[in-house]
Amino acid sequence: TSTDSEKPLYDQIEEITDGPDLIEIFGGSGSGKSVFSTQILNSAINDKGLDALFIDAERNVGDMGDISGSDYVYLPEWHDLYDYITGNSVDSSAFGENTTNSNVLEPGYDMIVFDSIGFPALVQYADYRVSDNADQFKVFLELQHITGKLKQYSQRSECMVIVTNQPKSDLSGETDPKPFGDKSIFGMKEV
Repeated sequence: TSTDSEKPLYDQIEEITDGPDLIEIFGGSGSGKSVFSTQILNSAINDKGLDALFIDAERNVGDMGDISGSDYVYLPEWHDLYDYITGNSVDSSAFGENTTNSNVLEPGYDMIVFDSIGFPALVQYADYRVSDNADQFKVFLELQHITGKLKQYSQRSECMVIVTNQPKSDLSGETDPKPFGDKSIFGMKEV
């Protein structure tokens, strides 16, 4: 309705999801996931005055718009992302950029955008597959663990956490697209 469109975007998403939660924005490459997530982040900062963090795994920020006003972490390596989110200190040299002054995900954020969980997980999955087929299942377990940690963070901090994700490869043979690491959807609300 026209009343809804006058509300800040952050408030609209919060209404749709029934409060701060772990939210997955899922879609194909170029579908607008990152841009939409950035718009929600900007609304959280500018309309609501919330403390925000942008976790970047793909270095697409320049193509998405302004994220000024938020803390920023660039970690493209799967193991570093896993450690950062699950509370294991990441070596400072692993960060492409880090404005948080911390090597672990600290409590206190009201809004987090993680763009994107699927690509670094897929790269690690491919790496395991090439090197040792037995380890590839580990990526899915780690993905579930990250999802659980982000869900806990969201609930404990009343923080809206948005994770973007891509569909599985077309090579999977599925006709109904599902996000990479599709079991993680059980912990996330989808937009």
